[in-house]
Amino acid sequence: MALANFSDNLLRDNSRLWPRAAVVQKLYESKAGAHFDAKARTILTRKLGYYCNLQSLHSEDAITWSIFGTLASAPEADRVKCFNWLLKVLRLSGKNSRCSISLWRRVPHPDKPIAAGGGPELDFLLQGDECAVFGEAKWRSSEALQQGVSKHKGQQQLRYEFLQKYGGRVFGRKNFLVLNVVLHQKKTPEAFEEWFLAGSGGSKAGNVIMRTIHWATICENPHHPKAEEVRRYYNWKRSRMKAERGWAEGIVNPDGDHIRLCHGKDPTTIARLARGPGEIFSVQFLSAPAADVRTAQIREDVRRELDFYLIEHVWPDPWAYAQYHCYTAANVYSKVHWGWYPKGPKRSSEPHSSRVIRRGGRKFVFRPARPAP
Repeated sequence: MALANFSDNLLRDNSRLWPRAAVVQKLYESKAGAHFDAKARTILTRKLGYYCNLQSLHSEDAITWSIFGTLASAPEADRVKCFNWLLKVLRLSGKNSRCSISLWRRVPHPDKPIAAGGGPELDFLLQGDECAVFGEAKWRSSEALQQGVSKHKGQQQLRYEFLQKYGGRVFGRKNFLVLNVVLHQKKTPEAFEEWFLAGSGGSKAGNVIMRTIHWATICENPHHPKAEEVRRYYNWKRSRMKAERGWAEGIVNPDGDHIRLCHGKDPTTIARLARGPGEIFSVQFLSAPAADVRTAQIREDVRRELDFYLIEHVWPDPWAYAQYHCYTAANVYSKVHWGWYPKGPKRSSEPHSSRVIRRGGRKFVFRPARPAP
């Protein structure tokens, strides 16, 4: 899906000048225009004379500008609050007193720094006096893996290696973060970092870490000067996405067959989960958007669990697997606890799964069929 005017796909900052230089930089012609029929191309090329990727609702650059580009021109006090909030949600130290934001800047290539203009392009660079963040934005696409001189490295690896080799020399004594912002996450931040280091054969640098965070969490930052507009923008983009396997926020009937998710030792329900159409699950968060850091951390933890069990695990019947997970030891020891509330005579005020665990010890009621090899 695409828009006739690229400006309709972007939030604007408070400047009277439009488009800003960073946006103009991305107004190049895209080969994707050939995928539309003749009638659509006529409409889509009316503004510029050609089609550009900023017109696509799936554009990573569009949401990157709308969140970080609008923040870049905000007063520094707002930038600092947003930056420190983000670091704290990631359970990192957020003590910066300054913050600058740049979009789509290139850094020297870690494999061959002599190559002018040939290094990795950072989707966003957040630079504070205590920490610098190299950001990579993804929407529906996956990480490009045929990178580097030898074509066997990924985008995250190049950024990590640059900071490992040159971060201290360029930025001075700071902590560095390679941050991947995604629509859905298939690995926990710690598992992602371990997987990356194992695959790359690299060693962990003490002041360089890697993390992944959801766009949904980024867009709940209460300190963004356009916080409400940012949330509406994100929901607008999500509501127009073609349905695919996974989960989406929606309304869940508490009287129907559903799963409740809580966090830690607090029995308060954070979200409800129910079967949706096809392989789509509906998730309703009951807590308000990130009014504080702790709430944001909890909602991000829940999103990671939903991604892990509903997207990364491929089973013939995802709903059966979701119910099965409620009975497992993994559910007991996780930060996020799932409880199944079946519809009908089995319903009670407590989850059916917890009653079965107490009565039957380690005996599971059922185990869903494994996927074919």
